Amino acid sequence: MTLLILFRNYNFPLQKDNIQIPSLGGYTIIQMFTDNPGFLAMHCHTGSHSKLGMFAIFQVCDPEEMKTVPEFAYCQT
Repeated sequence: MTLLILFRNYNFPLQKDNIQIPSLGGYTIIQMFTDNPGFLAMHCHTGSHSKLGMFAIFQVCDPEEMKTVPEFAYCQT
C-alpha cells in the first residue's frame, strides 16, 4: 500500500477561478478572501448538475452587516 502525502501551500496558494473535482468521493479545499458583504454563489455551469445539488451559496457577513438596497422608482404600467 502506498501512502500519498499532499503538501499544501496555505501562505501562497494558486489563484484560480475554477476547479475540477474528482468523481467518486473527490473533494477540494478552497481558501478565499472576501471583502464584499453579501451572498456568493459557487456553481457548476451545467444546468442539470445544479439540479443535482452541485451549487452552494456562501454568506459573507452577519445579516446586520448586509448593505441595504436603495429605494428605486417603479415604472407604472
